[in-house]
Amino acid sequence: MTLKELSQLYYLDKEIERDKRRLRELKSEQMKLTANYSDMPKGTKTIHDPMAEKVADIVDLEEILRLNIQKRYYEEKRIMHFIASIDDCLLRLVFKLRFVDCKKWWEVASELGGNNTAANVQMACMRYLQRQKSCYKCYNVIG
Repeated sequence: MTLKELSQLYYLDKEIERDKRRLRELKSEQMKLTANYSDMPKGTKTIHDPMAEKVADIVDLEEILRLNIQKRYYEEKRIMHFIASIDDCLLRLVFKLRFVDCKKWWEVASELGGNNTAANVQMACMRYLQRQKSCYKCYNVIG
């Protein structure tokens, strides 16, 4: 698994947060429109219904949000399977804290305690990924 693949949960979380914020904004705008909405006919002949547009935007965004939440669930399962395959307990914990819990390197080091620094845990993680990559290349050449 690559660093980019491991980082997907972080970016999915950001995307989900953004979509939830945008959904709240759209619903707030819809409530403002509802307060001003009237069944009385307007003098113009334009067929522009801001309420219908807002409802359509909300429905679309809710569907996108649902799909992203589902995508996040499957991505987390995939990453957890990879992490479970790591033999070293400390390294497994580092990977969980960083890539599942989306903590910063200094937070990972702080939670681990001891003499661990952000640079130490990051380096251990990168070395492990590098070893996995080189083992994979060796396997492909040999096997």
